[in-house]
Amino acid sequence: MKAGERRAVVVVLAILLGVGGLTAYLELYQGERVRERMAQVAGERARDRMAAVARIPRNMSPADLPEAGSRGARALATYCVQCHDLPVPAMHTPEEWRAVLARMERHIRQRRGGPFSRVAMPSREAWAALEAYLARHAQRPLDPASLPDLDGPGGRAFQEACSRCHALPDPAQHRAAEWPRVLLRMQANMADAGLTPPDPEAARRILAFLQRHASDAPRCDPPGAGASC
Repeated sequence: MKAGERRAVVVVLAILLGVGGLTAYLELYQGERVRERMAQVAGERARDRMAAVARIPRNMSPADLPEAGSRGARALATYCVQCHDLPVPAMHTPEEWRAVLARMERHIRQRRGGPFSRVAMPSREAWAALEAYLARHAQRPLDPASLPDLDGPGGRAFQEACSRCHALPDPAQHRAAEWPRVLLRMQANMADAGLTPPDPEAARRILAFLQRHASDAPRCDPPGAGASC
């Protein structure tokens, strides 16, 4: 082989080795980037789960649940407390509960697979009762078009405070006399979750707004026509 041919072969081999080395480097780099992204996504999901669990009221008793003696309430108090405090049905809308239950089912299956796990999976009948129960007592989402004063001081305070933990509730899902107790419970839940509850003035405005649109409040024709409506 002539000197020129040898140099050509060396150059080709060097190019091949360089391309191979660059390819291997890029594969390793991309693989590391993928692993970093996967770890980031896993961390974000874990934080989301922790934030969701933090919004669950503490010290909630099964006797405080609506229809406390029903099969759905018993399923909620039996299976959900295996991993966190007892949730309340009004935490989510029916659509949100479907997504939450699908996520919880995957979580239970994963926990059951661990060597030290003793998490029980509900039977099909218990799961169906739980789904129906949560849908029946879920948060009734607000229809903004039904409240002309939603952009007023009370409505804005209501939106700012309540949307931090769940969908905005329909004020008509409680009577006026029930809203003070519900609002106090929500303020306690926010404090338990590490959130700053509304200050006394904002709480007063929120309560007035909720009671003005409660289920037993006088209705106006047209809506919002009078100061008392």
